[in-house]
Amino acid sequence: MHIYVVILYPLAKLGTALGFSRLPLQPLLLLYMLKEFLYLQPRITTTPKLYMTRKNFCFFPCLLLLATALYCQSVKNPIPDKMMQDVYKKVQTPFKYGLVMMAPGPYQKIDGPGIFRRGDAWFMVYTIYDRTGQETWLAQSSDLLTWRVKSKVLTSLADSSWDGTHKAGTVALQDLTWDGTYQWEKYNNRYWLSYAGGNTRSTETATYSAGIAYSYQDPSINHPWIRVDKPVLTPSDAGTLKAENNSIYRGFVLRDNQQFTGHPFLMYYNAKGDSLSAGGSGNIGLAVSDDMVRWQRYGNEPVIVHNAGMAGNPSIVKIDNLYVMFYNSIKPEDDKGARSASRFACSYDLINWTDWKGQPLIKPSEVYDNLYTRNSTIIHYKGVVYHFYCALNNKDQQGIAVATSVDLGKSKMAFVPTGF
Repeated sequence: MHIYVVILYPLAKLGTALGFSRLPLQPLLLLYMLKEFLYLQPRITTTPKLYMTRKNFCFFPCLLLLATALYCQSVKNPIPDKMMQDVYKKVQTPFKYGLVMMAPGPYQKIDGPGIFRRGDAWFMVYTIYDRTGQETWLAQSSDLLTWRVKSKVLTSLADSSWDGTHKAGTVALQDLTWDGTYQWEKYNNRYWLSYAGGNTRSTETATYSAGIAYSYQDPSINHPWIRVDKPVLTPSDAGTLKAENNSIYRGFVLRDNQQFTGHPFLMYYNAKGDSLSAGGSGNIGLAVSDDMVRWQRYGNEPVIVHNAGMAGNPSIVKIDNLYVMFYNSIKPEDDKGARSASRFACSYDLINWTDWKGQPLIKPSEVYDNLYTRNSTIIHYKGVVYHFYCALNNKDQQGIAVATSVDLGKSKMAFVPTGF
């Protein structure tokens, strides 16, 4: 196998770095292995004889399958390293402005910022939760830094419905364009919202499923939303993957006009299930739909897998011809000891994703976020990148913070000295 190690492997690494993801290097390896296993005459013979023993005859199909699998894996269109580095430079936000939203009460937490624009104003869809349940709220801003609470979107009723206690929602079908309109777009004359729902009192140990709600009215004003009667994805569905048989959380829903999957609507959802790591892990799965109401899983495995840690809470933008997914990561080998950090992955086709292997975009460092930084939403507006994220400190206090690409000063908002 020396020719593969010395020549083919370096060529494969160079080809990937330059973007030549479809070089047929695995077939070359297969041809070399075929030669090695067929021509087995001792080296002292000048003329090789072609023969195959029973052992080699049985072993050859295994080699064929292995080489075919490697070749199939090689054509999943990875993003070149240079392009990944360019994305990192474009989206990084080294200046932490600080907290911009906090929960109203001492026994509440705030999470899951989703940002959209309507007219001249910005709006944030977010979640407030306590020991008994979760609700979805709306806030408004004129400058992306100063926010005021506007209204409640989805209410926790504590009734017997499947989502009676938990309704943690976010924007669906938003303009994904980097430096675009960031408008909440319609389908079938309705605005759509995805949410994680459940009906157990505990927030941390609840079993969640994915839900969909819609409205015919302006999403920036206070009004009731119509919820689809049943969850659209559950951990007990037939054919559920092992990686998501515990809980399915809120999904990020987008419209794919190119229909890479054969369907116009995609949901990237955070799921937890049995895995190779003790206690299960979080991964990001993909579901598809033709009408925003009926959903089915796509593929036989999650699109982002961190078996030794966690991946979840995705949000996606489109930079030129590249889709960029921001997500929450617990990946010890890459995050340099951080308990949670914000990372990204890139894709040409919304199916195959290349994970960024460098430094995380945001990681714990300040008094307000020294435990977790997660649930990112990134906006590029008038030359400034705004990275909104959930900040949790070691006193169990949690709020929504923002980091920026340029220094905009420091927030005066701070946690009071009490915890959850």
